[in-house]
Amino acid sequence: MENKPTHKIMNSLKHAVFHNWIFFNAFNLFWFVVVFSTLYLFEHGILSVIALIILGVLFYLIDDVKFDVAERLPRSFLRFENVKRNISKIYWRFIYPVTIVLFLIYYFLPSKYPSYAKEIGPIFIPVFAGFAVVFVGTTIYQVLMIGNVRQQPRMLKARAEATFRVLAVSLKNPSIKKHGKVVGFLLRAYFGKRTEDIEEKKKWIMLFENGMNDLNVLFINRFNFEFCNPNKYSDYFRFVIWSEDSYEVNRIRKVIDIMGYNLRKKIELSDVLWTTRQILMEKSFVSKEEMFQDLDFKTGINRWYNHNKEGVKLALLIIPVIVSIVALLYQFVL
Repeated sequence: MENKPTHKIMNSLKHAVFHNWIFFNAFNLFWFVVVFSTLYLFEHGILSVIALIILGVLFYLIDDVKFDVAERLPRSFLRFENVKRNISKIYWRFIYPVTIVLFLIYYFLPSKYPSYAKEIGPIFIPVFAGFAVVFVGTTIYQVLMIGNVRQQPRMLKARAEATFRVLAVSLKNPSIKKHGKVVGFLLRAYFGKRTEDIEEKKKWIMLFENGMNDLNVLFINRFNFEFCNPNKYSDYFRFVIWSEDSYEVNRIRKVIDIMGYNLRKKIELSDVLWTTRQILMEKSFVSKEEMFQDLDFKTGINRWYNHNKEGVKLALLIIPVIVSIVALLYQFVL
């Protein structure tokens, strides 16, 4: 009986997270990157403990309801999955290299050019500290919320399923965003085409590419093999979309709908591979030999690395840098 109020509170929080998926994920990202990382680096008292507890609760709530969101609210689920993809790109292409450069400057500049270091110190140290906060927070977010996705077949399956379901519905009922008359006229005058149609086609292509990529990585994680040439499916889909062949678009839409259905249940490999084959050709019978030729099998060390490459990459690249950054920032506190 004593646990009932606690259960009611947790159920209410889960319900709130479910119906406000994007907001809670955005808040969780902010808490990771800004609040928790700042307190972790510069404050070692009760506030850090409180921030860690809040972080743990947020992580638990989001992790607990994410598969329900993927099944029942696939569009909301995919919106923040795209945010995660963009965060990962920004991290590796901007945050990580800039932080490394700032770290090298901090380490070598005082010994090589002490006078110049004193001049830029008042500006450089706050910038370096700010990048370090973002770097540490984004790194932890990467490891917990993004990096481990590729080691979780269930999450990859949910992402692929949600992607194909949303794409099938979008192809059947295009929800083209209409611009205002003035804006639409200016865009058409500048680009020469209806940009609404172009934007919608690009979204369809991106969805398909994301779905095929998740399906390919799912095969790697679960079966230790992958498609020999997954790009051929994306290339053909792109060709069909831009060629505006309504019959072929409708045929592929039906195939994608079947793909989403196949991924909602326990994976039957033959069914998934047969459906994937139908994207390129309308063929009722596909032999096992034909399907086998589409796959690339990993063996030995390649198999282990292909299954764990995300974890290996994160460990080799991130841990030494985090240790160095934390050691340097700890000097500021002292």
